Amino acid sequence: MGTALVVWRKNRIRRHKPKTTRTICEVIREIGRDAEDRGDVLTMHRVEEAHDMAKRMYHRLLFYRKFFDDKEPRIAWDKQAGIISRVNMVSRRSVWIGFDPREANAYAVARQSVMSRTDGAVGVHGLVLQYLRSRGLYTRPTEIRDGRLWDVISEAPMSTEFAISRFLTPFLAEKGWALFIDADMLVRGDLNEIFRKADPQYAVMCVKHKFDPPEGIKMDGQAQTRYARKNWSSVMLFNVDHPANERLTVAMVNTLPGRDLHRFCWLEDHEIGELPPEWNFLVGFHDPMFIDPKIVHFTDGIPTMKGYENVPFADEWRRELFRWAS
Repeated sequence: MGTALVVWRKNRIRRHKPKTTRTICEVIREIGRDAEDRGDVLTMHRVEEAHDMAKRMYHRLLFYRKFFDDKEPRIAWDKQAGIISRVNMVSRRSVWIGFDPREANAYAVARQSVMSRTDGAVGVHGLVLQYLRSRGLYTRPTEIRDGRLWDVISEAPMSTEFAISRFLTPFLAEKGWALFIDADMLVRGDLNEIFRKADPQYAVMCVKHKFDPPEGIKMDGQAQTRYARKNWSSVMLFNVDHPANERLTVAMVNTLPGRDLHRFCWLEDHEIGELPPEWNFLVGFHDPMFIDPKIVHFTDGIPTMKGYENVPFADEWRRELFRWAS
């Protein structure tokens, strides 16, 4: 069926092939049912996210008009990718949040804070290991050792399920600019701002922390491991179309030690751009008196964990959690 083009006319859309008029949500539900019949669980997951996004888009017709030459914005549904994108745009923007079922409340806050502050057609997706395995995209062997998730190839513990799967973000996004963020984050600014900082000369942009914590225990009893460019990969703005990112293959993600991926081993130094520190503020390392963070990173532990209840921005984090639940 390929890409179905949808023309937005007031509160209705006309989908070509067949020529019938339906609401956007009806089109998305139809695609979801088709994905369910095919057993495509990743597309089903994205359809659910797209349904929420479509409801927001319904109320933003005037916002979209300024991005198009004609008077009637066109919205494209890419069935294979399972996401909504704008037609005739110079680039596509997407946000990918790591998901770990052990920290579902962290993911809820991260997603809620993105959705409530980021306007426009920015797709927001969860990076779910179960779905990646079901599609054969993530095949790395993992074990449970001493109650911790263990990556066999790296011979090292994994503090989260998305510790390595995050590097599949460019493959999943397919084109444009794709932002990956850890789940233990609170977004306090419009992420369109970080996309406006995107510089096409770079393959990846990140906050280049000089962060070298001592080895020990951090959140939820997880080990604090040391490696080059620590925390650079916790917020990554990928230029998916950059030729250098063609070196980052699915096979590489599934075979290289995690420490090599986290230091951006597929890139030269000049291919890594720098973001201001407010886009990855490390709680316990950065001082809020000197940096007004756009993204707060609770890297040692989120506020629901013992010992981290009163860290900076904990109250904001809890308010976002309550807002998500209400």
